[in-house]
Amino acid sequence: MTSFLSGNVVIFLLIWVLIYALVLFGLSIINERRRARQNREARPQPTSSYFPTSMPSKLCGRRTAPRRDGNPTPVLVAEPDGPQWKTGACVVNRSEGGLRLTFSQPFDTGKKLRVLSTYAPNDHLWADVEVRNCRPGTNGYELGCRFAYSHPLNVVLLFG
Repeated sequence: MTSFLSGNVVIFLLIWVLIYALVLFGLSIINERRRARQNREARPQPTSSYFPTSMPSKLCGRRTAPRRDGNPTPVLVAEPDGPQWKTGACVVNRSEGGLRLTFSQPFDTGKKLRVLSTYAPNDHLWADVEVRNCRPGTNGYELGCRFAYSHPLNVVLLFG
């Protein structure tokens, strides 16, 4: 048998090419398995919590709740010790933390107000707000208001 392999150069080269091909094939399989394991380990693990642990980048800064624009909702405005409700105000922007109103007259920063939606079923579902800023707008003045305390969801939803 050794005389057959040593005497025929073509068969000798074919056997070595076959051995070389098998070694390369084995090394490629090992490399593919190593790459698959690294990809599996590098993948982020699913979190056990449904809620995210960090705020979205859009909410970073001073804002704690996203604003919601929508159709202007007519509201009545009164001072806490005032005798009657004033008409002509609209909620143009709302969030969990407060409201942005348009109104014909300005109010001082820090002024406490009561706001009642005209869609409210009775006059007991008002929201106490504090004027945080007041600036001239296209239709009178824009009042940035913050809720004085946390209101029930049924009161907040009346503002749009």
